[in-house]
Amino acid sequence: MNVKKFLVSGIAGGIINFLLGWIHYGILFKNTFPSNGNENISFIFLGCLTFGLFTAYIFTKWTGISNWITGFGAGTIIGLFIALYMFFLPMQ
Repeated sequence: MNVKKFLVSGIAGGIINFLLGWIHYGILFKNTFPSNGNENISFIFLGCLTFGLFTAYIFTKWTGISNWITGFGAGTIIGLFIALYMFFLPMQ
């Protein structure tokens, strides 16, 4: 496993995940998860960073992704399963 590729893609993925979550849940759909003022942004960022490193590990270790086309295909499948996972979880 190429450690440099893993770290760069994991950190970039975590930052993008955090920013897209902020745009999605913080600006566009505020009522989906209403704020109560007790959110800890650093823990949210660390969670996004962990998820970015997790998906980077999958991409660099378990699959033979070498260009953006195969990465896009694998990302679509992984994203579909994550979306289904979140869809079937009960919301309170």
